Amino acid sequence: MDESFAAAAPRFVVLRGTQPVTTIAGIREMAAVKLAPGRWTARWPVPWNAPPGRYVPALLGRPELAARLRVVPFTISRRKPLPMQKGLVVASLESVTPLKAMKIKGPDGVQTDWRGLLDWTKALGGDAFWMLGGQTPGLGPDEVWMKTNLDMIPKVAAECRARGLKFGVYAMVSLTMSNKPLPGYEYGLEIKDGKPVQTRAISIRDRKRVDDVVAFLKPYADDPNVDWVGLDYIRNALGGYELVDDFVAEMPGVVVPPNGAGSRATSA
Repeated sequence: MDESFAAAAPRFVVLRGTQPVTTIAGIREMAAVKLAPGRWTARWPVPWNAPPGRYVPALLGRPELAARLRVVPFTISRRKPLPMQKGLVVASLESVTPLKAMKIKGPDGVQTDWRGLLDWTKALGGDAFWMLGGQTPGLGPDEVWMKTNLDMIPKVAAECRARGLKFGVYAMVSLTMSNKPLPGYEYGLEIKDGKPVQTRAISIRDRKRVDDVVAFLKPYADDPNVDWVGLDYIRNALGGYELVDDFVAEMPGVVVPPNGAGSRATSA
């Protein structure tokens, strides 16, 4: 079959039902690249918010080759979020200010401790209290997490349960609160004065960060008094230029200028 494509590489579309799908960047057709004799591949970026279901690659313009092709359909699926109660009202605390030393004037005007946050949650008709748990970096050298309130989180969760409130705790995934990088992480890059510079946000492709966040949140996910664990800044908080090679490799129709390999891309 390879000789059939000597003049031009085969082109494909992806069908959902009987209709070709136009994906991101207006891409509808893809040119294939030869992997080995009789084997061709093409990359198809999944559309934003693609409907779940069965998708089928299809060769364009060569119906006489249909009987010689082995086409493998694929499926797009998604996780269905757990339902949230209608009209849910949440009070949140996005701060790592030490709870132990916190003084709060309650709705009745009386000063109390951190429990005043929950007094206000109830007074405002709230159903739940959410708080920031994971913020990077910590206070010590190479310390990943700010530990100020970590021992308090189970206590706050238990107090919420006792008051009939639901409780959630979340971690900041990408953005950090320091320009000094922690060892072992890849950081996002941005362009300044024509050159790539490191930001204070960890790259979204850093697997170690994912593992660290999972390990951080797991004890809270296992706590029966915790109703939600969450993530903040799971997008590019800053930068993203470090992903340019991934983009060039995965996005159809993108070429790199001769003087820009590994550093910049332009749309073909």
